[in-house]
Amino acid sequence: MPIEEVIKSYFPFFCEYSVVPIKNGNINKTFILYLTINKNKKKYLLQQLNKMVFNDPIAVIENSSLVLDYIKDEALYYLKTLDGKKYYIDSSGSFWRIFNFVSNSISFDESEDLTILYQTGKAYGNFFSRLSQFDGRNLKTTIPNFHNTKMRYKSLDNAVKSSVGRYEKCQREYALLKQLENHVCFLDCLIEEGKLPVRITHNDTKCNNVLFNRETHEYITVIDLDTVMPGYILHDFGDGARSICATEKEDSKRFENISFDLDKFYHYAKGFTEEIKNYLIEIEKLTLYMGILKITTELSVRFLTDFLLNDIYFKTDYPNHNLDRAINQLTLAFDVFDKQEEIKDITYSLLK
Repeated sequence: MPIEEVIKSYFPFFCEYSVVPIKNGNINKTFILYLTINKNKKKYLLQQLNKMVFNDPIAVIENSSLVLDYIKDEALYYLKTLDGKKYYIDSSGSFWRIFNFVSNSISFDESEDLTILYQTGKAYGNFFSRLSQFDGRNLKTTIPNFHNTKMRYKSLDNAVKSSVGRYEKCQREYALLKQLENHVCFLDCLIEEGKLPVRITHNDTKCNNVLFNRETHEYITVIDLDTVMPGYILHDFGDGARSICATEKEDSKRFENISFDLDKFYHYAKGFTEEIKNYLIEIEKLTLYMGILKITTELSVRFLTDFLLNDIYFKTDYPNHNLDRAINQLTLAFDVFDKQEEIKDITYSLLK
């Protein structure tokens, strides 16, 4: 059994084990690992990397390891195998790793508690600020063009041309996404022209990628560093706002209830900007709020593209899952578009 093989590469003398799957996340397989060693019961986090998404798993692990070492995060760390590596390749070629389990911690898929949203913003802003002097040349780009929205639209156009049978189900969504294309892709032009500085970014700034103290609800640390790589701060800010301030989860089919909550946004943005505003140059401050519409639209494009390609990237639970996700994010994107002035005013006021 691969899991037992993996455990033995770290703990050769364990007595017994059990694993409990964690269902959060669309990419990797994650488990809570319970081990008994010399009558002592211990708990760890076990994860199998998705090689379909990460073509270079070693680079993913090295990137996150370099970042954890640099920021001297005492809460989260890799365990090492018996031969000193931070990963194990099983007999089938799959990559595995084990983290410590952060004690007295809790995470939230979503929250209505504005203090938690403020703490989430602070966690990601602090993560960014601590890496502001980090030499990005030491990191590899593990997913090239990850937030290249222009390229994502081209992939969507190609998927429409090659789709067999599924395009008929999403012609309306495709047409609506094309209406937003020019509004979001101009930011990629600024990037191509070198007007936005390259930073070290997290690239998956959801609420459930922050661990909080179980009692005080203050943030402890940021987790899930698989997509840490050189990038642009507006993407991190935008992705966090997209996921945290939506009134429905991104899997919700209650499309009529989906909107962008400005009160939630204020508290998230307040925490984020308190940590980063002294590190940003003027063009970043001017464009920071624009990342929300860009990332929300881009994710809808990605979901719809995957739907047209028969669901080869995101894990799905039913045939139209990715289509529903695309509609969800598209609905949110148009609400963000309608609220752009309010979003801009809030962001600018907090950056003063």
